[in-house]
Amino acid sequence: MVELGVNVTPHQAYKCKKLALEDETGNADFQYSFLWDYAQEIRRTNPGSTILIGTDNQHNGPVLFDRMYICLNACKVGFCRGCRPLIGVYGTHLKGPHGGILLTAVGVDPNNNIFPIAYEVVDAWYKVDTYKMVYENSILPINGKDEWEPTGITPPLPPKIGRQAGRPHIARRRESDEPVEKKRKRGKVRLNPNPHKLKRRQGLSKCNKCHKPGQPVRPKNLSIDVLII
Repeated sequence: MVELGVNVTPHQAYKCKKLALEDETGNADFQYSFLWDYAQEIRRTNPGSTILIGTDNQHNGPVLFDRMYICLNACKVGFCRGCRPLIGVYGTHLKGPHGGILLTAVGVDPNNNIFPIAYEVVDAWYKVDTYKMVYENSILPINGKDEWEPTGITPPLPPKIGRQAGRPHIARRRESDEPVEKKRKRGKVRLNPNPHKLKRRQGLSKCNKCHKPGQPVRPKNLSIDVLII
C-alpha cells in the first residue's frame, strides 16, 4: 500500500472485509431467513430427527432467534444401540457479532471414541440466573435399606461373569506320566516322545552305571580321561 501511495486504516480494512463477506455469504438477516426451511429439510431427509427452534417474541417488535436444538435420528439410534450409558457435554463460545454458545452432547462408542448425539446453540447458558435455576432444587437423602418399603417384585439375579480379555494363563504343572504337547514354529502340535521323563527337582534319579538312587545321572557315551601328574 505504501508503494501505491494509498493509506488504508484498520477500520477501513474491516469494513471492506465485512462487505466482501456479505456479498459472498449474505448478511445475518438473509441467513436467518432460511432457518425454518433448514429445519423442515432435516425432518424430511432424516425422519425421526428432533429439531427445536426457540424464538424471543418481543412486545410489538420483531421475532428474534433465541436457541436451536438438533438431534439426528441416526445419532439417536446409534447411541441407544451400541454406545455406553454415558453422556458428556462440551461447550464453546461462538465468535461473531451475535455471539452465543455451542453445546454438544457426546457419548462413547464401543471403540472408546467420541460419538456425537446432539448439538444446541444457546444464548443465556453461562449466566448467574441460569446457574441458580439449575441448582434451585434439592436432593433429599434416603433411608437405610432396613427402612425401605418392600415392592414385592421378583429381584433380579446378578449378571453372568464374563472373563475379560487379558494375558494368557501360564501352563499348569503336569504329572510325570501325563503327555505334554509341544508346538513347533510352523504351528503344528506333536506329543512329547518321552512323557515319563522326570523334571528338575522331581523324584529321585538313578545312575546309568550303578543304578543306585540318588546318584547323579551319567551319560552312557561319556568318556573320562584321567591325567596323572
